[in-house]
Amino acid sequence: MAKSKSEMGTDEKKPNKRRLVASALETLGDVGPRVIQQHIMESSSVDISLQMISSYKSQILKGKKAGKRTNTPRTSSSNSNTSSNPVSAARGTVDMADLLAVKALVDRMGANQLESLIHALAK
Repeated sequence: MAKSKSEMGTDEKKPNKRRLVASALETLGDVGPRVIQQHIMESSSVDISLQMISSYKSQILKGKKAGKRTNTPRTSSSNSNTSSNPVSAARGTVDMADLLAVKALVDRMGANQLESLIHALAK
């Protein structure tokens, strides 16, 4: 009969690789997979492939970003057509009326002059 793992003497608990990557990210910040791999090898003597580190890293960082989401209410379609709507301005949306106004300015002033004007107003 085959021996179980505990009978073979390999009952050591293996470290959780995802937790090692998460710990390295907390320690080092948002760094590349090679830096994380070197840190984990030095601190835990565990070899994790760069592809696995990259995968764990994206999952961990995506989970952190998902927690920061806020549920902002949508505006009604009648409000979104006015360019003076403070909600659409705060969200950075552009209405068709805004696009047509910019197109008219480009036609009247030229793209280079309009770009210069935008840079002057942005300061």
